[in-house]
Amino acid sequence: MSETGMKKSVDPSTVSKAVKKKEEAGPKNGTHPYDDILWCGGHLLVDGGIHDINVWIVDPACPSLLIALNSLVLDSFMGNEESPSKFRSDNGLFIKKKTAYILIAGVLASLVAVALLTYYIGVNGSSSTGTTTEGEGGGGDTDTPKPPAKITDVRLPTHLKPELYVIRLLPFLEPGNFTIDGHIKIDFKCIEDGSKNITLHSFDIDVNTESLVVKKKGSDTPIGVESTNYDKEREFFITILSESLEKKGVDYEMEMKFTGILGDNLKGFYRSSYKTEDTNELEYIAVTQFQPTDARRAFPCFDEPGLKAKFKITIGLDRYTGYVFDEFQESKPMSTYLVAMVVSKFEHRDELTENQDETKFRIWARKSAMDQTGFAKEIGPKILKYFEDFFGVKYPLPKQDMIAIPDFAAGAMENWGLITYREIALLFKEKVSSILSKQKIATVVSHELAHQWFGNLVTPKWWTDLWLNEGFASYVEYLGVEAARPELKFMDQFVYVDLQHVFGIDALESSHPISIPVKNPSEINEIFDKISYSKGASIIRMMQHFLTMDSFKKGLTKYLTELKFDAAEQDDLWRHLTEQAHIDEKLPKNCHLVTITRNYELNTLSLTQERFLLNTNGKSNDTHNYNIKANTPVIFNIQETGYYRVNYDDNTWNLIVDNLKTKHEDIHVTNRAQIIDDALNLARSGRLDYNISLSVTSYLAKENNYVPWSSALTGMSYLEKMLRRTAAYGNFKEYIKKLITPIYNDLGYEPKDTDNHLEKLLRVKVIDWACKVGLEDCLNRVKGDFDTWKASPDINKIGVDIRSKVYCYAIAEGSQDEWEFLWRQYLQSDVASDKVIMLSALSCTKEIWLLNRYLQRAIDPKSGIRKQDGNGIISSIARKTIGRDLAFDFIRQNWDKIANYYSQLLQFKKSHEHEFSSATRTAEQAIEITKNNIAWMDSSYKTIQEWLNK
Repeated sequence: MSETGMKKSVDPSTVSKAVKKKEEAGPKNGTHPYDDILWCGGHLLVDGGIHDINVWIVDPACPSLLIALNSLVLDSFMGNEESPSKFRSDNGLFIKKKTAYILIAGVLASLVAVALLTYYIGVNGSSSTGTTTEGEGGGGDTDTPKPPAKITDVRLPTHLKPELYVIRLLPFLEPGNFTIDGHIKIDFKCIEDGSKNITLHSFDIDVNTESLVVKKKGSDTPIGVESTNYDKEREFFITILSESLEKKGVDYEMEMKFTGILGDNLKGFYRSSYKTEDTNELEYIAVTQFQPTDARRAFPCFDEPGLKAKFKITIGLDRYTGYVFDEFQESKPMSTYLVAMVVSKFEHRDELTENQDETKFRIWARKSAMDQTGFAKEIGPKILKYFEDFFGVKYPLPKQDMIAIPDFAAGAMENWGLITYREIALLFKEKVSSILSKQKIATVVSHELAHQWFGNLVTPKWWTDLWLNEGFASYVEYLGVEAARPELKFMDQFVYVDLQHVFGIDALESSHPISIPVKNPSEINEIFDKISYSKGASIIRMMQHFLTMDSFKKGLTKYLTELKFDAAEQDDLWRHLTEQAHIDEKLPKNCHLVTITRNYELNTLSLTQERFLLNTNGKSNDTHNYNIKANTPVIFNIQETGYYRVNYDDNTWNLIVDNLKTKHEDIHVTNRAQIIDDALNLARSGRLDYNISLSVTSYLAKENNYVPWSSALTGMSYLEKMLRRTAAYGNFKEYIKKLITPIYNDLGYEPKDTDNHLEKLLRVKVIDWACKVGLEDCLNRVKGDFDTWKASPDINKIGVDIRSKVYCYAIAEGSQDEWEFLWRQYLQSDVASDKVIMLSALSCTKEIWLLNRYLQRAIDPKSGIRKQDGNGIISSIARKTIGRDLAFDFIRQNWDKIANYYSQLLQFKKSHEHEFSSATRTAEQAIEITKNNIAWMDSSYKTIQEWLNK
């Protein structure tokens, strides 16, 4: 994307016209305080999308929208719990790769406006494209202009198939001249007859049309070029030939020169920078991020995932003695979005995998960060070897590089053979980085290595089946971590981290199927969300359990072997799994009949299962009887392998509550987490009385396992936010204090040598909540630890695993002095994970003026805050009660400055405001949750208040 753009100011008359009808009609003025918010928010969803960011930001008609949806989305999407495995946590600073909508979910904490701003900063600053559609709306109301229709026919013509790209690139990493000179030759095959059209993708690239040559493969005679045209709306570079291409099966080649820009917008071929440790000089690097549709920013290409080809790339460097060119080995057939290049002075550490051919495994990073690469270097080769064995398909490349990038919008990107990471997702420093950071790194490394098979070796034909990539990687990442580090007990955490988390989103009307048609780049970005990742993973986990692991693995092996180096659709996967299941006789024939018989004299219930045959004389030999006594609690969805919630009659719930109170360990730990999560969410939806659901949680004073506590605290975080400003809040805090004090005392504030991994994670959550509800010992220890560090800044004895909590509470209860101290420590730190928790903690202050200054620093390139982190700071402040209005006012008052800092917003303002329609689902979810919260308060508050008063 160009670094320059036209600045567009807000026309007050335009704003007044856009809200004229609202002002005439007026808000609903209903009895509930949220009525105005819903009315105004709904009227900002125009024609299927929020079409003008300027009107949204400065709209004066609905001032209550400043608090738009207060804590509702935070409560519903994220709670206040850290995700223990994914780079997608609620503070906005850990972000899973390319997940524009996962980013939104973390930002939506306080108001739709902040979320939508973040959407466009996040999307356009990471991996999305966004089209450059121009044009004026036609028809409709004259007071509210209709946005142009979104372009949906963006697929390339189907008559050509690329076979080989020969690319020569010369990036210039010089201030004032951040550009790219390029030359490309594309070999392609004509697979349909009679077209003069050659259509490629291209965006922000200047093609030298005089250099354009098309000819039949092996011929010296060029084919005449009649015209060239650039279709901005579709990002097409179209060449019309003077004669038709010959019949299908004939090979052609096309070559051209072009120039591009090494921008700083974290997508395409872009530049990053860092300061060297020895000289403190600024060093530039060039790096790529192409998924989903940004390869076209680096070179003209057929930029669709199903159009695989080989690549032969040469990259030049401007040395003092002249230009030096490195020529790389020709690749396997691959999709354009998986191509990656990095030009840097980084160093690397080598390791060999244990496979037969000893794949070279290298970790790259800044020189001063090389001491942080040891953990990734240890687990990476182990996980790669595990996946080779698990999938039954050899890793097809001779090397696997992983590199930590200082400025990287995503968490990581699975480029084939060169995986790029945000530094926090790859680098770990002993005695500085936390156990949670270690688990997150292991998770992301495993996820990206899983993609080398699912996504890279076999790729979806189109983004409709994105979930095949992300769902599979999000499930088997658990298996990879378990293989490399079984002590992390990572599979035990699946239900809390993925399954229960996505239940909250999938419970909304505005959710979507895991496989969903997409026709526009903006729609592609929209499905990089928890449905594709976490629901996809949950469905895969469910299939693995009913197929058995053995049949599941065999089916995957056949799928990957048959379709390697090719593109697939989800039906291809179903076919291979089904065929293998039939071979292994894992799918029973016929449908089954379940007969329920109740014996009222013996007080029992009998379930009988048998094959259902139309011929009633036919004998079924697979009848199963289940006799259950009426006073025995029954728990369905064992270990929560199925993607569904379970509700019971009140008597059964009470039996479960009694069982939890007397001998909770008789129930599997995963089902204890399931019971808590189901109970709290069923009550939230009105399907279960809160007297029962809260009674379920009362056993927690005896619980000592991380997984049930995590499920419980996530559910309690919703109640905490909803009750915070009510008369019931004091009793709620006392109830939580009663539950959490035993485990706080048992675990202890200080870590123990005997702690296992889950105990370490549990201590972090317990300390967080103990301080939140005002446990005196917790608050005193936090203050004491921080004061000790402050007195001796070079010696930080605060436990590495609880630093995020200690920093936040110390800043919240402290003064400017504590804030300035932590800010200095942030500037001095060279450990990415440490810097991130400091940035998050600095937003915990209750001083308005400090938050205002912090917001200013977030968009100041000279402040020391990287652009990739500035967005997270705005998000973090917006999620705080004291920061909601503050963040929105900041955006309103500094809109042009923010748009300039995130330069892609200028292009957006200039040419495609209407594309906020791609964020419509986010706004719809926010408004839907608002309505749900209104109904919840009306229906549930009194019951909860009375229960807490007991």
